Amino acid sequence: MTIFCRASIAQELISNDVVQNEIRAALPSFDLPQKIDALTTLVAVDTLPVRGIQYIYKLDAEGGNAAENEQGFRAIKANLIQQLCNNPQLIWYKQNFVDMEYLYLDRNESEWFRTRINANDCL
Repeated sequence: MTIFCRASIAQELISNDVVQNEIRAALPSFDLPQKIDALTTLVAVDTLPVRGIQYIYKLDAEGGNAAENEQGFRAIKANLIQQLCNNPQLIWYKQNFVDMEYLYLDRNESEWFRTRINANDCL
């Protein structure tokens, strides 16, 4: 029964082309760069090659050792999932199983953290 339900949901999803077009249409509405907090600035938003959107943030901090930041990474991802699952402004992404990728760069523009979430994370 579960397989049947998932198959019927997949049949109702909009196409990747529609997802890409919707995201591209929304891109001009982003006022970039956008200061998020004292350390974080949203610097770019773009489509992913398949069914997704990418947010690129720059941190006013050094990236440091990834192992030392693991707890922080988990907290960031948990917060992003909570936002996707509960924020009414993100319902379109959730309903259409759009991947949302978040890339954080340190002040030297080196990759500090990258994660990808979608509606499956809300289950």
